[in-house]
Amino acid sequence: MQKHRILSGALVWLPVTVASLSVLVALSGCGGASFSLPETQQQHLGGVVGMSNLFNQFNPDNDNLNPPSNQQQNCPQVNTISAGIYELDYGNGCQPYPGAPTHSGKIIIAQDPTGANFEINFQNFNGGGGFVLNGSIAYSLNPTNGTYTISMNITQTPASGTLQTCSVQFQFNGTYTPNNNGGYTLNGQGMQTTTVGNNSISYQITYNNVSTSSGCNYPTSGTTTVQQLVPTGAPLGPATTINYNTGQCGIVQVSSGGNTFTVNLANFNAPNPCQGAPRI
Repeated sequence: MQKHRILSGALVWLPVTVASLSVLVALSGCGGASFSLPETQQQHLGGVVGMSNLFNQFNPDNDNLNPPSNQQQNCPQVNTISAGIYELDYGNGCQPYPGAPTHSGKIIIAQDPTGANFEINFQNFNGGGGFVLNGSIAYSLNPTNGTYTISMNITQTPASGTLQTCSVQFQFNGTYTPNNNGGYTLNGQGMQTTTVGNNSISYQITYNNVSTSSGCNYPTSGTTTVQQLVPTGAPLGPATTINYNTGQCGIVQVSSGGNTFTVNLANFNAPNPCQGAPRI
């Protein structure tokens, strides 16, 4: 496993934390033509992008989850809680590297001596994107096949502003398997639930052999299905399918209700789910 990246300053947080608050965005297709992806499908695709980037940034291949042996900075403060458990404490606000946004809160990392089981816990963590994270991602290795089981439950809330009452919960249970292409394959089912006041919207997100490979920052094969749910858990409206099997890095096919759109993920700014929730 490679050197732990949480302290590197290269960490890129969820697109929903840094994206434009505009809900209608112009997207480019393979042929360069511009069109508007319908708002509902933007919210569907935004949830997939947001959840996927959690896996991209916190996974066994990217992080060995060991604290640095020689820390050359005071932000964050690295505290050993007990054997195999330490915290990254950003306090009330500090910059982990010159020019970085102000970080605050804590990240607590725990792993067993073998490294096969580990958990990353966020406590009021703000990476400078305007949102606070709480919750955890846990991985457990099956040594017989090299597959990790994942359990994720993370809640994101705006750090300030009129939408502070909004919360976005990401939940996932499934498997993460390193592959021969320098990436991983993801299978399982998740849920994105956005709550604003008394309004709540839930999307069920299913990953079907979604695979990444070296040289591309996006999945290169597999499909993801997003289904909006009513409060009772029943489906609401048609499902949206994101198909990565296009043969082009970052180009996906988004299909719903008999319509298919070609989307370049490099040009996609995931809409803030707190903006869309009260209107849907």
